[in-house]
Amino acid sequence: MADNKSSEQNSNKGKGKGVQKNQTPLPKASDPKVIFNQLPPDQQQQLIFSFMMQSHSGPIPDPETLARYNQIIPNGADRIMKMAEDQSQHRISLEAQVIPAQLKQSGRGQIFALVIGLASLVALVICAFLEQPIAALGSGILAAGGLISAFLKGSGNQKKELNAKRDAITKKD
Repeated sequence: MADNKSSEQNSNKGKGKGVQKNQTPLPKASDPKVIFNQLPPDQQQQLIFSFMMQSHSGPIPDPETLARYNQIIPNGADRIMKMAEDQSQHRISLEAQVIPAQLKQSGRGQIFALVIGLASLVALVICAFLEQPIAALGSGILAAGGLISAFLKGSGNQKKELNAKRDAITKKD
């Protein structure tokens, strides 16, 4: 056995590390194009095939993939299409429920804000007639501050949601 190892080591001298039979050692260059062009044509072809990749995004695979699903699973393409259609219908039905609920909630919030603002304004006027300027000023500042902060918070949330939706759309493209 020791003789076999030494004869293998001697036969591999000068070939470089990791070189297998029938393969030429990689040329010493830093530019990948130079290295590629110095390889024999069969190794160039092998390298090209090893770097090919297919990518797909979306709920429905491309037609070739669907055809392969049909070969593997009976009615595989039909099942995938049905699943995509069901998911689309589910999303549409959810949006049909959520959007009106959000509009209703938004309208309710505006009504409550109006009531709070009017109540604070009435409190301000009453305090002013009772000659309580500090209480009137405090009531006015609290009412205005509360309404302004609620408005700004709502605007900030809307901007965050719009940015998240925009990011999701741009990631798909």
